[in-house]
Amino acid sequence: KHFGANTIISTDTSQYRTNKALEFGADHVMMSQNGGFPSGITSLYDDVDIVFDTVGTLVEGALKIVGRGGKVIIYGLDVVSFVVQFISLRKDIINIYLS
Repeated sequence: KHFGANTIISTDTSQYRTNKALEFGADHVMMSQNGGFPSGITSLYDDVDIVFDTVGTLVEGALKIVGRGGKVIIYGLDVVSFVVQFISLRKDIINIYLS
């Protein structure tokens, strides 16, 4: 929110980390293994502007929920070949950032 985000949604497999996300300003938190990602997010919003995937395991879901012109930022893993498999899921223009 410090950089202008209106709504922040956090998903994780750890209750501890989702609680921390709330402490740090997240508006919504969801447990990812319980259907929180991506279906829990699409129940709240049609699409999102930016998805951060810190381990590279949610790429397919990220590509399904990011809106036209949105950003998927993946870090923490070499995912180049993994991402290429899922590019075909999106027919419109998106930006994918790898580090």
